[in-house]
Amino acid sequence: MEVELLLPLVRVGLMCLGVDSLQLLQAEAKAVCVAVFRAYPQQRTSVMDQVLAIITANSSSSGKQRPSRLFEASDAADRPLAIQMSAALLMEIVQASVQLPAVDAACEAITQGFRAAYGWSDYIWADLFGHLPAAKAAKNDGVADYKAVIDALLTDLLAVLMLPEWPAAPLLVRRFVKVLYSDKGLKHSDTAVKMASVDFTGQVAAKLCVEGVQADIEAPEVEHVLDAVKSAAEPSVLQGEEVAHDRLLHLLLLDYLAAVSGGHSNSSSSYSAAGSARQFWCCSILNDAIHPPRHATAPAVTREQLSAVLVEHRQLQDSRPPLLGSASVQLGLSRAQMVALVRHLNVFGPFGKGRATLTLIKWLVEAGSRQGPDPNPAQVRSKVFKCLGCIVDVDARVLRLPEVLAAVQAALEDDSISVREATLELVSKLITANPQLANEYHDVLRQASLDQSVSVRKRAIKSLWECCTCPGFTHASEALLTVLQRAGDQEESIRSLVTKICGSMWFASTSDFAGLSEGTTNKYSAGSTARSADLRAQELAKLCLMAYEADGKAIHVPLMPESPLLVTLKEILSSGSGSGSNAPTAAVKEQAAMWAGATEVAQALLGMVLRYQPEDDYTGKAGRFPHLLALHALCAADASVVAPAADPQRFVRCLAPYLAAASGQQGPGVSAADDAARRAAEELLCLTAVLAAALLHLGVMEQDVLQQMCTDLQVLINKYKFIQVVAAGCQTLCTVAQLYEPAELQIAQMATKCYTFALEALNQQQGITAPSPHKQLAPK
Repeated sequence: MEVELLLPLVRVGLMCLGVDSLQLLQAEAKAVCVAVFRAYPQQRTSVMDQVLAIITANSSSSGKQRPSRLFEASDAADRPLAIQMSAALLMEIVQASVQLPAVDAACEAITQGFRAAYGWSDYIWADLFGHLPAAKAAKNDGVADYKAVIDALLTDLLAVLMLPEWPAAPLLVRRFVKVLYSDKGLKHSDTAVKMASVDFTGQVAAKLCVEGVQADIEAPEVEHVLDAVKSAAEPSVLQGEEVAHDRLLHLLLLDYLAAVSGGHSNSSSSYSAAGSARQFWCCSILNDAIHPPRHATAPAVTREQLSAVLVEHRQLQDSRPPLLGSASVQLGLSRAQMVALVRHLNVFGPFGKGRATLTLIKWLVEAGSRQGPDPNPAQVRSKVFKCLGCIVDVDARVLRLPEVLAAVQAALEDDSISVREATLELVSKLITANPQLANEYHDVLRQASLDQSVSVRKRAIKSLWECCTCPGFTHASEALLTVLQRAGDQEESIRSLVTKICGSMWFASTSDFAGLSEGTTNKYSAGSTARSADLRAQELAKLCLMAYEADGKAIHVPLMPESPLLVTLKEILSSGSGSGSNAPTAAVKEQAAMWAGATEVAQALLGMVLRYQPEDDYTGKAGRFPHLLALHALCAADASVVAPAADPQRFVRCLAPYLAAASGQQGPGVSAADDAARRAAEELLCLTAVLAAALLHLGVMEQDVLQQMCTDLQVLINKYKFIQVVAAGCQTLCTVAQLYEPAELQIAQMATKCYTFALEALNQQQGITAPSPHKQLAPK
């Protein structure tokens, strides 16, 4: 055909690619275009320009609609796989750009023959990326959205990446990756181009992660197939005992494509897609044989050796019988197995056994860093961590990479809220279902809970709680303490979240909480489970002890009203015992359930105090203090929880005898600096606080109990060395006096005696030998 008629013919054929209903005509036009490209090397640039122009024109005419995809391919299960006809056209053009040289070809033609495929791949991406800065103007009529064009093409390439009929797809993706890390992609000065390039990098990295994971799963099956081939193949085919795995995989692949209709078509007049793919594979195998990997030492190759290699590969292409003889027929490999073999070839070959994925991830980390003289804008950095999140979705091992961990920690300190939010979402997305990652990243979440941004703090608190619901999470205590400390947050929604979390953990009979397990494997199962009052009481006591000790070693009982523990408990129990609430019925029921749960926990705590034995101390030699501290916190929040309707005075009757036991514990040889003495004093402070709160709430008590309490409190006041305990004893005695009249006289006598002692000490200091009787304090 005359050259002048070629381009109009190609142009007319390409015009039908934008019409959805002309599938058969599009397939024929595609074949004609590929045949012209193959048969007329001098016109290839013009043909490629026409193809790229038509593809972008179709994209602009389709507007925001996704480009139509026709059933042009088949997936691993031999089901129809919808890809664009234009994507199939570009891949087949690249496949048609190379062919095995003639036997008498020059050395340069043999060694450089496959370069044409690289060149045309680069030509495609250079044209599309060159117009990418205009993508932001795509809303204007008549302007092609090149980002959408690249995105649609890349999606199709990744869809057929591991299919044997499309060997040009891996090559196009590899050259695409090369363009990404250049001045046309990630290093471009335009922010829109950078964001698009980050998005593309994430897509490719996620796909390679998926294929890498699948290749690892299929590795035993591939080895089994190769062993079966070695056993079934004829010795003459194997050419020795040891044969490279890649050679066997290539022979299987070529036999598979040869069995497809048109797989032996080698001339331009009898072109077929299967034949083009088989020829491209042969050219690729020849190129790999001539140019070994970069890490391998390549010896000098003579002209005779090149000719011998070329002849060998021409025989592979032109051979009619199965290259493996009867072995190919005997094995009867399915299409899914062939796809697994191709995946093995690509993942452990061109894509470097995961090195390509690591490289892409490093590029993303670099794009998301604020380091350097010219860091990317915040929207680009935010996009980076969203893309990393997509990668983590398919392969959780990415989060364990040192580069990613360092990038996450740095991004959480970024000055942009959107970057910190995207980073936290990346971390939270996976660790809540992965105990190992949760244990590694819990410090990151605890740090994020102190962020200045409300949304970041709120997401961090949610993630910490979700980690606590994950069986096997060993830092639940620290995580819950961090959550509890946000009870005083300035944001109401965060305070409500903390209240909801703590209420469901402590007072709900069923909860997703997995428990405060210290081992690597939690005994609780995931999901909502029934939790006894004793278990909830133990966990409340342990968390109260941690919150108390986090404030320092000094004695600070009774608890301050602004302490996070009291603030949270008051919020939980604020309306639980009331009946006049105007809140919706569901909220009232929920509050009533919380209050009922709190009374159950209080009863359980009382039982633990009464049953306490030092040899059963699970709190690490803390004595009864954790249980008494938890009771004190509950009383300070709502004293009604220690006054059950069935027996309101039970808590006072059961706890009052401990005043007598405690008053005799501190003898003359006990030092106030002793840790055991300090802990005993803290127990007494909690005990007196609980008794005082309960008595004030009750307003009435058995006189015998009050009489004994008066006696015990007087002994406590007169003998105890800790001034905090003496003050608490005095306050409790005054509370008892409101219900027991004889206590008033005892208080007056003790006050007179104390005044006398103080006056004598003052007079002695001033040199006065005897106090004046009339200055003694009169009873009031």
